[in-house]
Amino acid sequence: MKIKCMLVPAMALPLLALAGCKSGGTSAQTAQATSSPAGSAASSRPVVAPKPSGIYLITEIEHDGRVDVRGTANTAIQLAFFPSGQFSRIVQPDVKTSHLYQGDFRVEGDELVFITNIVDKKPQTSVIEKRQPFKLSEDGTELKLGDGKDRWAVFRRTKEVGESTKELGAEPTPSSGK
Repeated sequence: MKIKCMLVPAMALPLLALAGCKSGGTSAQTAQATSSPAGSAASSRPVVAPKPSGIYLITEIEHDGRVDVRGTANTAIQLAFFPSGQFSRIVQPDVKTSHLYQGDFRVEGDELVFITNIVDKKPQTSVIEKRQPFKLSEDGTELKLGDGKDRWAVFRRTKEVGESTKELGAEPTPSSGK
């Protein structure tokens, strides 16, 4: 039995470790495992669901094959999603009134799950959980929230946020433990 020594690029080493040592393997199999390490490693990793991040403003409603553009005369809705998993939602049905909802959010498949625990700056005695189908563009600039009846509210990101950004009164909520 002859043992051949070959130099392997450092980035291919984790693949060789994962492949394990098999007796009787051919050199073609070894070459295939080392020739495309990035593609092989990427295909074995679980796919992470897209998660909205930033401040989004409603721009239109899609329904029945139509698009209704939202303007200043319509209800304004602003959503802020933070990397920590918290959200803030401001609904302003008219110039004098606004409502603030805060809590945590998570992605489950093709649904956004909102767990609201503060409404108009008042902690709630019971947690409100709401699930909505959603679609997020690849670059994260467009967010669509559905109602389950083929109607979609379209939001456009107006600002990116970071971990330390405090927009819309979105300080960490007491019940989130973050």
